[in-house]
Amino acid sequence: MADIKISQLTTAAKPLSGQEIVVMNQNGTTVSSPLSTIKTYTDGTSLNIGVNNRNTGSYSSVVGLSSLASGTSSMAFGVSLSSTGKYSSTMGYKNTASGCYSNVAGGRCNTACGCYSNVAGGACNVTNACFSHIAGGASNTIHLSASYSSILAGSGITALSANTAYAPTLNLTAVPTLSDGLVKGFIWNQNGFLRIVP
Repeated sequence: MADIKISQLTTAAKPLSGQEIVVMNQNGTTVSSPLSTIKTYTDGTSLNIGVNNRNTGSYSSVVGLSSLASGTSSMAFGVSLSSTGKYSSTMGYKNTASGCYSNVAGGRCNTACGCYSNVAGGACNVTNACFSHIAGGASNTIHLSASYSSILAGSGITALSANTAYAPTLNLTAVPTLSDGLVKGFIWNQNGFLRIVP
C-alpha cells in the first residue's frame, strides 16, 4: 500500500466495537492494542494528556504541561499545576490545591490549602482556612483562623476573623430607604446614614 496521510484514511464506522486496533508508541517501540484496552485504562485509573505530567492519584486527571495530580480523584488542567489534595482541582498557571476538596479556578501562583477552600482567580492569593474563598485580586491571604470567610476584591488583604467578608471598598446600590419588612442584620439608608436592623 502506498504511503498516505492519517487524514486520508477512511473514517471508521460507528458505533465502535472496542476491537479496533490502535497503533501507539510504548517506550520507543511501535505497538498496537485494541481500543477497548485504552478505554479500560482511561476509565479505570487515570488520564494523562500533555507533556511532562504526573498523575499518581487514583482516578486523577492531568491535561497540560508539567503538572501534577497526586490526590485521589484530583484534576490539573494547565501549566505547572499541583493538585495534591483529595478531590482537588486546579486550572491556570503555577497554581496549587493541597486541601481536600479545594479548588483554584484560574490565575497564577494561587494556593488553596484549606479543605473546601477556593481561589477563583487573580495572582499570589492563598486560602489557609477551611471553607474560605478568594474571588480574585492579588497577594491576598486568608489566615487559618478565618474559616468561612471571603475576600471579595482588592490586594494585600489578610483575613483573620471567621465568618467575615473582606473588601477594601464597597459600592452598594439600591440600598433600601425604609426598614419596613427587613429582618435582623439588614442595612438600610436613613437620610444618607447606613443603619442596621437590630
